[in-house]
Amino acid sequence: MNTRAIVVGVLFGALSCGPNNNNAPWSYRPPAIAPGDILLETPEFSVAASAEVTMCTYTDVTASSDVITRELRNYQGPGGHHVVLFYTTARQPVGVHECTENEMSNWRFIGGGQESQESALTLPPGIGIKIPAGAQLVLQSHYLNTAANAVRVRDALVIRPAARGEVQNVVDSYNIYDPDLSIPPRASYGRTLECAVEQDMKIVSVLGHTHTMGERVRISIVNSAGAERMIYNELGGDRLQFSPPAYTFTENGGIALQRGDRFRLVCDWMNTTTNTLEPPAEMCAALMYYYPANGAVVCQNVVATRGGAQPSADAGADSGDAGPVGNRGCATPAAPTDSCVRPCHRGNERGVGRYCTAGGGQCGGISAFVCTGDVQSSGPSFCTRPCTMDSQCGSGAVCTGDERGRGCVPVECAGPASDAGADAAADASSSDASSGMDASAG
Repeated sequence: MNTRAIVVGVLFGALSCGPNNNNAPWSYRPPAIAPGDILLETPEFSVAASAEVTMCTYTDVTASSDVITRELRNYQGPGGHHVVLFYTTARQPVGVHECTENEMSNWRFIGGGQESQESALTLPPGIGIKIPAGAQLVLQSHYLNTAANAVRVRDALVIRPAARGEVQNVVDSYNIYDPDLSIPPRASYGRTLECAVEQDMKIVSVLGHTHTMGERVRISIVNSAGAERMIYNELGGDRLQFSPPAYTFTENGGIALQRGDRFRLVCDWMNTTTNTLEPPAEMCAALMYYYPANGAVVCQNVVATRGGAQPSADAGADSGDAGPVGNRGCATPAAPTDSCVRPCHRGNERGVGRYCTAGGGQCGGISAFVCTGDVQSSGPSFCTRPCTMDSQCGSGAVCTGDERGRGCVPVECAGPASDAGADAAADASSSDASSGMDASAG
């Protein structure tokens, strides 16, 4: 299994994704670059209607000398999920094609980001990552086109080389990834991975990742005496799939670890679908940058599995983690004049349908993080979340909307006609620049 390619390709698929709601062709405009910047561009390629593709572009740019960067900037068309920069020392013909797992086994990860945020990588002051002399630069583009028509797109990524003396420490990537989790239908589930630290090091950033059914990711450091220090703790759902927070550590040059310490990654899920979820439909991963750089590290050491049973209907209702029982919480039947969501409603296991008020903060810290009352002046007020398919909404809710956007709605509020995203199949698969780089014919 090509673990490195899977880790970074899927992990940075996490960084952000919005459905492609733009039916018009995208007009590509090369990004502005400053003196010394290195511009990488893909050829134009097509993404079919309702398709998901990962495209690999071997560029004609090769490092003629070592280049150290602290900053990458990325640009994508509608439906862009991520564009990530790799390098390879096994040169390939210049061009773009749909990626295969085997070809990515010789790649090394630099950084990447999402369509909705131009900044793809910004390392702390004094910290950089190296592209070695002789490396051919490769872009991986991931697209999810939810529109009814094909789109033609083109991506770009800009490398900003660090100035002389700007970087004192060079980092490399440390990836923790669960390759064979298997989450039963309608069940809670958890996995713990532990990875031994094999050299004294400092980490300068950390990012955790699950997909839509993830409930929480926790990353900690366990020292040789067994004492645990939490360094990352985030609620799951769309947030950890599409825009996971990245923590940066600048004090004392980063968090220090000693040989013999362990990283501990804990992921928890609530699978509300009727399908068993496995990678890449669901994920458990962490990405860190560490120094002194000693090569990219990938660890897959699973030490514990939890759960697998369907939760009770009353589990965790007040936290937004109720069992798969729909929009529950009211002891009395609704009157004919009542709204489809009443103040007693606590929402489903993902919080969809929880009663909220404009500015009230009732949707904070749960998967359904948007209160409709904050964005509309009339209609029922409840917690919701963006979606492309029903399974992202949890029980008793559907994904509904139009080309302008889709959101999760309790079935009581959806009305007789719904254009929800039915997905029985989908949720089962779910220095100087001019002196540092040369263009070649491949």
